[in-house]
Amino acid sequence: MAPSDATPPGLWGSFRRVLDTLFGTLQTRMELFATELQEQQSRWASVLILALVGAFLGTMGLLLTTVALVFATPPRWRLPVTAALGLVYLASAAVVFFRLRRQIRSAPPAFAESAAQIGKDRAWLKTLD
Repeated sequence: MAPSDATPPGLWGSFRRVLDTLFGTLQTRMELFATELQEQQSRWASVLILALVGAFLGTMGLLLTTVALVFATPPRWRLPVTAALGLVYLASAAVVFFRLRRQIRSAPPAFAESAAQIGKDRAWLKTLD
């Protein structure tokens, strides 16, 4: 019988094939995890940048509009107009905060696909008994 690169038959060969399969599966799961981690990092970086740019531009727009409205108002009405605008801004900020909180809470959990694949692996292993 000529030597070959194939795994030898027997108990040791079976053990090596099981280990090879186990490590192959582990490698696949780690690659999936790494991919999901990169997606999460990219998503959060994008969200953060957009939020900061939006906050800056929104603040500048509100500031300039408020200044224009206050200067356009007769002196007698400036304090009530400023107070009303302040209340409108606070109410708007509360609405935005609650929508942001709802969006963060409704996002799918991080690494959901990795967890699902590991769950499938565990279920498959239970069927082997």
